[in-house]
Amino acid sequence: MDASSFPQVNNGGSSNNWTIQDKILSAIKKSKNKYDVLKEEEINVYRELKQLKDRMIAEDRLKEKENLQEDTEDVMEGENIMKKKRSFRFFYYIMDKDKFLPIVEKEWKQEIVGHTMFKAVKKLKGIKYHMRNLNWKNGDLCKRVASCKERLKAIQRYMVKNPYNNSIKAKEAECLADYLKALIDEEKFFFQKTKVKWISNGDRNTKYFHKVIASKRNANSIMRVCNEKGE
Repeated sequence: MDASSFPQVNNGGSSNNWTIQDKILSAIKKSKNKYDVLKEEEINVYRELKQLKDRMIAEDRLKEKENLQEDTEDVMEGENIMKKKRSFRFFYYIMDKDKFLPIVEKEWKQEIVGHTMFKAVKKLKGIKYHMRNLNWKNGDLCKRVASCKERLKAIQRYMVKNPYNNSIKAKEAECLADYLKALIDEEKFFFQKTKVKWISNGDRNTKYFHKVIASKRNANSIMRVCNEKGE
């Protein structure tokens, strides 16, 4: 936009006063500079989000590769090669996934010839493979929570500067939903681990058992008594 395109208007005042066309050009220049700054910030935020997403994908792939290597690792004993098998662990949080019920239903409807117990064992083995894959796809829950939290912080920092950007609001809602899902999965995972620890050590005369009993006694003990006036 050129200054010659604006008509000259007599300011009727001192020679130090601005003309109308100078004011318009100054406003356009400020608006353009502001737009460039916002555009640069938006590009930086999107680049940061992409890096976080790529890091999460790389961590999930690495976790899956490590689990696969551990599961297929062979142990040499003399001349015989014996496959090292990991015990199957079922995690409760995968029951809330959308793919859980369809997988179980599909495997359980398969026709298997044999004794009733044999049929049940074969179906459970078929389900075990899919449950293990479903757990691998979620990756390391603690790292997943941390990554989702970083993404949410990055998008919220940008939202503070651009509160009326609808696309950023939609991305913030999506990141928040992913973060809450990751927190719920992590909570269920640790709750299951604490129950397993209590089952293995709770009824024994161990240090863990006495710590739990002492904490329960402290929680149930009455330290002070107040009258009706609160004294």
